[in-house]
Amino acid sequence: NTEQCVWGLQNQLWVNPNRRFALAMTIENTSVRLWHANRAVVFVSEAFDLQKERQRLVHALASFAYGNHAQLGWDPTVTRL
Repeated sequence: NTEQCVWGLQNQLWVNPNRRFALAMTIENTSVRLWHANRAVVFVSEAFDLQKERQRLVHALASFAYGNHAQLGWDPTVTRL
């Protein structure tokens, strides 16, 4: 799963030059990790248990769902020609 997630994040940045960073979430059994990749480095959170820390999971999902374009990694200063 780690290789697939990193590949997916890198692919998002490769095919979208107007992205500053990409975000992802992986869930394995009850373990959740959040990922942030920019063009230089990939950051990953420590795993947390989704059954014990439901509020943390809900906060992450709400941030992904309701974040504006800039908060989700899109660069508003870049436009496609």
